[in-house]
Parts: sequence; structure tokens; C-alpha cells
Amino acid sequence: MGQVSPASSLVDSSSFKDVVGVDIGSQMCSLCVLRPDKSQVIKPTAFANAPAGFSQLVDKLEPLGVPPAQILIGLEATSR
Repeated sequence: MGQVSPASSLVDSSSFKDVVGVDIGSQMCSLCVLRPDKSQVIKPTAFANAPAGFSQLVDKLEPLGVPPAQILIGLEATSR
């Protein structure tokens, strides 16, 4: 099997204005939004792992005024 590159070498972080981290749980999820300089834009916020919860996620991101192509989203399954 070939060598796997670290994620940091696969993504040019200079092309992103916001970085969204989402912990995915079986019933609840949590998100946090940072700038590439690690300044916090949205503090950790919980939302339901359901269509209504993901609508809340979109409602949190839209006011930032950042084009979707300039938002990096990372997901992590927490199994909670």
C-alpha cells in the first residue's frame, strides 16, 4: 500500500476563510468555527443529529458571509 500524506499537505489552508469542526454523535452534534489563525468565530455549539439540527448548522454559517467554497469542514464521529 502507498504512503499516506498528512492532511495538512493535501489542503491549501490559505484558500479557506473559516474552518468548521463538527463532532457527530448518535443523537447530538457539536460545532466550532475558527479562522485559519485559530481565532474563534463561533464557540462550541450543540445541535441535534437530525434534519432540523443540520438546518441550525446552516443558520449558524450563513451569517458569516463566507462563500461555501472558502469553508473547510471536518467531521469526527464521537459515538456519543
